[in-house]
Amino acid sequence: MFKTLCRRRMARLGLLALCLLLPTAIRSEGKTEVGPKSCLWKVSSKQNTVYLLGAIHLMREDGYPLNQSIESAYHDAQTLVLEINLDEAASSEAQLLMISKGLYPVGQTLRESLSPKTFELVKKKTEELGFNIQQMNQLKPWLVTMTLATMQLEQLGYDSKLGIDKHFFDQARADKKEILSLESIEYQVSLMEGMSSGNQEAALLETIQELDTFKNEFEEIVKAWSHGESKKLDELLLESFKDYPELLNQLIVQRNRNWVPRIEEFLNQKGNVLVVVGAAHLIGNKG
Repeated sequence: MFKTLCRRRMARLGLLALCLLLPTAIRSEGKTEVGPKSCLWKVSSKQNTVYLLGAIHLMREDGYPLNQSIESAYHDAQTLVLEINLDEAASSEAQLLMISKGLYPVGQTLRESLSPKTFELVKKKTEELGFNIQQMNQLKPWLVTMTLATMQLEQLGYDSKLGIDKHFFDQARADKKEILSLESIEYQVSLMEGMSSGNQEAALLETIQELDTFKNEFEEIVKAWSHGESKKLDELLLESFKDYPELLNQLIVQRNRNWVPRIEEFLNQKGNVLVVVGAAHLIGNKG
């Protein structure tokens, strides 16, 4: 769900939950890169090792097999930690929550909430993707942004069912490993719902304007991720937020700070832990 949530500027907000940042406090523990260049690091304490994997939440079949050091980290860990519980994210309750927060109340529509220019672009792109604008007219801009970006990526062959987090979630469940989450579905929905109307429309407008370039941009992201090119990922995923400090703080920095105590807890427990979060959590210098 929110794995489907910017390359240049706000358009990449449509890809947002692909990537966020790792808290600065974790870097101070002595984070080191693991094995061949990848988006995998480890933090060691006297008690255990916490592996930190930056993930891509939508992948294609040709994205596998993964770097062996990543698979080895999974096998060395007794606990898997994800951003959210993927079973809960796929539940009917989560879908109802999404609908209840993402739909306008009776009497209000997308057409009335957007400028005529933005609405006409939404209508055009919706029809190009094979849908009718009436299917979008009751959705709030943040949900339209996510929906259009997801549909575009799915047409390009990317699927959340093939995402890195889903890959390890399925393995951990089969191996009967402990699975924990850092956030709730309710919290992630509230983040999007809490965006100002101006930011929602800006994100939607620029996403629509760049949907046709998503293929090349997303392939750049996956390529940089596969080769562990952190500086390149920083450029692709985080540079656009420089003009939007409010969104940077709300969607990235504050969440990182919320996670610090949890990571510290993992470092003090017995048994190794693999934490899998969006790739940009492990790049940049924010937080």
